[in-house]
Amino acid sequence: MRTVITALPQLRPQAPCVLIGGTNGKGTTAGFIFSLLAHTTQLKVGLYTSPHVSHFCERIQVSHRQLNDIALANAWHKLQPLLAPFRQQLTFFECTTLLAFYTFNCTSTDINVLEVGLGGRWDATNICDPIAAAIVSIGLDHQQYLGTTYAAILTDKMGITRPHRPLFWGQQGSGADDPHTQRTLHKITQQKQLTLFRADKNFSCNDNNIINLNLPPLPTINTPLPLSLSTQPYWLQRNFTLAFALTHWLLHYLKLPYTQLADTIHNLPHLLPPTILARCQYRQLRHRHTGQVQPLLLDACHNYDGALALTAELQRHNLHTAGMLSLLDDKEIDKIVPLLAQHLNPLAIFALHHKRSMTRTQLPAIWQHCWHDNCASAWQNLMKTPTNIPIVVCGSFYGLGEMLEFLSHHPEWHLV
Repeated sequence: MRTVITALPQLRPQAPCVLIGGTNGKGTTAGFIFSLLAHTTQLKVGLYTSPHVSHFCERIQVSHRQLNDIALANAWHKLQPLLAPFRQQLTFFECTTLLAFYTFNCTSTDINVLEVGLGGRWDATNICDPIAAAIVSIGLDHQQYLGTTYAAILTDKMGITRPHRPLFWGQQGSGADDPHTQRTLHKITQQKQLTLFRADKNFSCNDNNIINLNLPPLPTINTPLPLSLSTQPYWLQRNFTLAFALTHWLLHYLKLPYTQLADTIHNLPHLLPPTILARCQYRQLRHRHTGQVQPLLLDACHNYDGALALTAELQRHNLHTAGMLSLLDDKEIDKIVPLLAQHLNPLAIFALHHKRSMTRTQLPAIWQHCWHDNCASAWQNLMKTPTNIPIVVCGSFYGLGEMLEFLSHHPEWHLV
């Protein structure tokens, strides 16, 4: 990325950027910032997230302008000749990141919100010079790249921060309260002289769904959360609170009116972000011929922390659910499967059409009878026993995408 940007400086983002990192919650937090800025200002906001679930255009969005297949294909067609000398070295993610930068520059965005892909220090998005950064959560994931301890993973993720600039700390994930995590956070904050804004200190949401926002020297705000979030999982409410705090700071930084932000959001009918897809998302399937309604819950709980969050949500609602699960082979399969199996019964586990798919032999022996070669087989198995209980489709983003693709080719089921 450094080589490309040095040779092609026109690809460096021209608008200010914000980087959103963390183990989980990056996508929804970035999406909330995008929605808040797009709905409460006239700014043209770029949003870059990953991975996509069912359509590539989910990755690159610009507020107030529809980006479709044709627009992105045209941008890629123009970008390809510039990248030709580097194509042997560039990964898919690096190419999509450069495509996002190119698209944002061509559409003259005013600010860009970028979700970090993996880690932080060496991620392709970190080639920009962010005016602020957020780390939503810390857990154990991608340990072969980031390290085997919370402190090592946090050190890598803190690479998205810049000296003397703000860091918004989400205080979520299994590693957030770990003493080594807190020492590492304090050490790097001091070394870089970061302005640290912490969840539960500078911003929070309590049992009454109230945001307590204290970002000196900005005025303190106490306001109800939007109604659209009142029934959402607590982690999503916390992600919104972080996004609200960062947006509040951004408006002040950009010298835009920020005192009316809290009032404005309550006049918006819908504030769930475009990145809510497959993040603890409740949907319904309706059979076109029989009228049968099948509740679905789509959740890309692709690591152990994600599985913990999903099971907490199921317990909160005391739901009896069935499940379809897929995972990549580098995940903590021996921990995730038993945890989810406590709440998903019956459970169908299926293989992905992906080279990194979990295999049957990686499953603990007690769960191998739940194995299916594809999502179609898993779905058909669950449909053999008529029931009105919700079906949770969870695990890998790839699995969620394959399930939505499967349903799109079966017109008897209508997703609403």
